[in-house]
Amino acid sequence: NLVDLSGTWNLLSSDNFEGYTLALSLVTWDNDKLTCVQKGEKKSRGWRHRIKGDQLHLEMFCQGQVCKQMFQRA
Repeated sequence: NLVDLSGTWNLLSSDNFEGYTLALSLVTWDNDKLTCVQKGEKKSRGWRHRIKGDQLHLEMFCQGQVCKQMFQRA
């Protein structure tokens, strides 16, 4: 099931607000891939999701390093 989280969100508490702003994220669709690039303490950090058949491919990246995982639908 897909959940639409777009819209305006209200901040309920300002506790630890500085921690929230350290890793701002930009999530975009690139053809069939959902990509998130985070701006923060580490350069070029984020993840990429892609669905191929019954498999979910996850690619996480940070400072030139890449970790790839594949999940099979049960």
